[in-house]
Formats: sequence, C-alpha cells, structure tokens
Amino acid sequence: MTIAAAQVLMQNEHGTDLLDWLFEHLSAKHGPRCFRTEWRGFGSVIPQIGVTTQPVGLTIQVDADPEYVPAERDELADELTSKVPDAVVQRVRLSDCRLDIMSVTPNEPIITDEAIITVGSTDLDPIATEVDEVLRELVALTGGAAVDCVNGRFLDGAEGTWVGL
Repeated sequence: MTIAAAQVLMQNEHGTDLLDWLFEHLSAKHGPRCFRTEWRGFGSVIPQIGVTTQPVGLTIQVDADPEYVPAERDELADELTSKVPDAVVQRVRLSDCRLDIMSVTPNEPIITDEAIITVGSTDLDPIATEVDEVLRELVALTGGAAVDCVNGRFLDGAEGTWVGL
C-alpha cells in the first residue's frame, strides 16, 4: 500500500470536476509529462493524475471522505496554531477536501500461505525539486496549503515558505 508523501488541503469549488480541472491546468504546463491514470484494488477504482517527476513520478488523487478528512484537517489546524498566522489556520479549518500526492512506484504486498501483508511506504520525497515544484503549483492553483508527510513540513500559498511541524 502506497501512502501519501504529501497532501494539499483545499476548498473544492469544482465538485466532481476537480480532477478534470486540475488535469487541464497541469497538462497545459507539463504536456506529456502529465497523464491520466487510476488506482485499482479491493474492488475500487480511484481516478488519478500522474506527473512524471524525477527521481520518482507522482500521482494525485482527490480525497474528501467525511469519515476522516475533517478530523485529520482539524488535528493539523490545532498543530499549526502556534506556528503560522491565525488566517492560515482558519484557511486550513475551512478546507473540505485534500489532494493525496503519492508515488507511482507500486508497493507489492507480501503473500504467504497464511496472510496477505501490506506495508504502507513511499519512495516519493517532497523535498525533490520537481516534486516541490508540483506541490507549489497545486497550492497556487487551489489556494490551498500543502503538508509534506515525509519531512514534517507545511506550506501555505500566501506565506510561500515551508514551516516545520
């Protein structure tokens, strides 16, 4: 199971057309480096956008699950309270959606006679220049904020600099 290396929290003004809107903007800038793809597993199909970045390519998928996204958003906002301006914390609290940024590298399960074992991991590092550029582009496009889940950093579009969590 591949886990998110980064997340972009945002208010979704595009509804179910969000991924199409993002693809239009990303493909205009990245051309053939940007492509449509999907994740398939456990009877689910999740549409994604892929971007060929170095050293590892990335995928972008929308997550607006009301079961856990609001709680995780609020936890992040609480953590940010003493680290960023109040206006940034409030923007995070108003986000209703996030983009999960993951590696294109498949994470194969370990299959034994007794079990199928999945281990969450990623080989995508948001510090990599091309990945950082895509994250900044997504933040600018959406008016959102990014969380670097690998290195414990936060980026708000209005502030423009990464802050340690």
